[in-house]
Amino acid sequence: MSGVMAVVIPFLTGVIGLLAGYFLNIRRERWNLKRDLYTRLLENLGEMVFVLGELFELTNSEDEEEEKEGPLRTRSEKALGEIRRAHHVAVLMLRRDATEALENLYKEMGRAGRAKTYEDFLIEKRNAAGKAYDFILEAARSDLRL
Repeated sequence: MSGVMAVVIPFLTGVIGLLAGYFLNIRRERWNLKRDLYTRLLENLGEMVFVLGELFELTNSEDEEEEKEGPLRTRSEKALGEIRRAHHVAVLMLRRDATEALENLYKEMGRAGRAKTYEDFLIEKRNAAGKAYDFILEAARSDLRL
């Protein structure tokens, strides 16, 4: 009997070690995917907040607005596109309230289109992006335990 135990115990120890390593690796990979998604979202939400602020400043500037405004609008549109692409994967990996914050961002951006002035339009879009940024930041801190 002791001969059998001498073989079984190391075998079971090895199997348990392999399983533990497997599950730890899966957990680490999931954490890395979440971190990457939160990073993409925060980078692009931050870019939108910055660019929309810059566009607002241009409306009150005496400078040539047109040569600066076009590239800024392009940056804002690109950031929103990146947020939408990340959102498609985020619904699988991130907390439901984080993805709902992104859905609210899209709704608020749509409502901004009904603003009476261009300045109000920019302010409403910037506020919506800032609100989403703050929410995603807190969700990332909590979800990633940072």
